[in-house]
Formats: sequence, structure tokens, C-alpha cells
Amino acid sequence: MDGIPNSLEDLAGKQVLSLLLALLPGLIASEIIYTLTVREKKDVVDRVIHGLIHTFVIYVIWQTFVSINNMYVEMGWRVVRGLRGQPWTPRASASLIGLGVCAVAWGVFAVWLINSNRLHMILQKIGLTASSSHPSQWYEAFYSMRGRRYVTLNLKDGKRIFGWPDLWPSSPKEGHIFLTNAEWLDVDNLPGDRPKLDVLIDVTDVSFIEFVPLLEISRKSDGQEPRSTKRDSDQG
Repeated sequence: MDGIPNSLEDLAGKQVLSLLLALLPGLIASEIIYTLTVREKKDVVDRVIHGLIHTFVIYVIWQTFVSINNMYVEMGWRVVRGLRGQPWTPRASASLIGLGVCAVAWGVFAVWLINSNRLHMILQKIGLTASSSHPSQWYEAFYSMRGRRYVTLNLKDGKRIFGWPDLWPSSPKEGHIFLTNAEWLDVDNLPGDRPKLDVLIDVTDVSFIEFVPLLEISRKSDGQEPRSTKRDSDQG
């Protein structure tokens, strides 16, 4: 009688271990995606659900690969062994390693899809969605303009600072914007006499942001009046 509870506990422990091993590929992929993308924090239930979905995708990929591989290996085996038809089965260790490789590959591919917004761009073109894979319109604006625009931050106290955005948060509610080669602007929308600087600006101090094309900067460096200044003078 004393041996029955122990055997049940051993059986339950083995089942739990088998379940964790079965779900491990999806959990690995989920952790890669969660770490390398800018996403809203999920609770444990949501992350487990996403892990189950990724597990299903990974097993489909792996089983497809195994089926194709088995077909070619079996063909080669028959040719080499004189059509003896001896079966070939993958080792358990090879399956575990293969699932791990699939998990990492799928996780990295999903990170690329999310960060590049490629999947949502395709879905937008065929009219299935109008949303983006990025966490907010704020982040989408900075991401789409990265490497192509300077910014002018209009602060709530009336000050304006111009510079190159190197870092920005995923939300306008918290975090900082890091500007390099930044200059404080005077009332005429021109840089003052103070030297350029690298500065962190709290996003909660920002009223709104202007994205300035590089062409605008080249005109400004040539001594021409910036278009924003012309627009302000015309309105005045």
C-alpha cells in the first residue's frame, strides 16, 4: 500500500516533466520575442497562451522538416542498402536539439516581423487591418522617421530644442528622449549662441514634436530661411 502513492507521485512527476519539455520550445520562442521587441508587459496567463501558440507553430515546422528529411533519408537508405527497406527513426536527442533550433529560429524570425512591421504592412495593403505591430503611434512615428529626420521638441514651458533623436521611449507617458547635437532655439526659430549638447528630455515635459527633414537642415546651413519660419511669418 505504501508503494502506491510513491508510484503515483513518480507518474505525476514524469507527466509534468514531459509536459514542460513539450512546451519548452514555445516558451523559448516567447522569451526571445518578449526580450527583443518593444511590447506591452503581459501577465503570466497571456504569456503561457502565447507560448502554446508558438509551440504549435514550432511543432508544425519541425514535423514538416522531419517528414521531408525522412523521405530523402529513406530513399538514400534504400539505394545504399540494396532496397532492404530498413526503417530509419530520428533519435530523441536529435529531436530535442532540432526543436530547440526551430524555437530559436522562429523566435528570431518573429522578432524581425514585429520590429520591421512587415507582416502588418502586407495585411494593411490587402485591407485586413489598419493597425501596426509597434506598441503605439508614438513609437511608430519615431521608428518610421529614424535616420531620416531631426526633431524639434516643443516643451510645455515654451522652450524649444532641436537635435538628432538617438533614443526614444515606446510611450509618451514615461521615459526620456535622448538628443545628440542638440541646440536650444530662440524666438526666431534659430539656434542661439549656446554650444551644441547631448541631452535627455523627459517625455512628460514635451507638448508636441516636429519632425524636420534633412533638406530643411541643408537649407538652414546654407543661410536660407527655414520653411517653418516662413510659415510663421506668413501667419503673422
